[in-house]
Amino acid sequence: MTDTAWEALGPAPADVLEARLVLHQAVQLVAAVGQSLSPAALDDSQQSLELSPDLRTWRGKLKAGLEPRGLVLLLGEKQFPLAGRTLAEGLAFLQSELSRPLALPKHPADFPRHPLADGARFPADGEASRAFLARLFANTQRVLGIPLRNAA
Repeated sequence: MTDTAWEALGPAPADVLEARLVLHQAVQLVAAVGQSLSPAALDDSQQSLELSPDLRTWRGKLKAGLEPRGLVLLLGEKQFPLAGRTLAEGLAFLQSELSRPLALPKHPADFPRHPLADGARFPADGEASRAFLARLFANTQRVLGIPLRNAA
């Protein structure tokens, strides 16, 4: 791990639950890359994400990732800000860059419903709450001591 300093959380912002749901929808784009282009695994790990070694981005398969604070979809060195865009637009960006069709993962019945899944646009606000959640996940990574790997 490159950074072992604990990140102060402070009180949770009032909209932290909504920010978690927004991030949950955004990571479906990253999962779509692994789901569509990686061999299926019994545990669905082809859809999984890991924290990057700098603990700032969440990385999936094939260089796809998400920078949660700014809500930016990543593919290699390319960046696609999601604020003001839809899941379909994020998926179109990935498909265009990869020159391959992709599909969002199918979800179990208890997957949280959200307007983003029905075509709503990602919010431009909420960065403080997303930053809070990113710090929380980074601290959890430190506590659990899960080794970090460089994303392929």
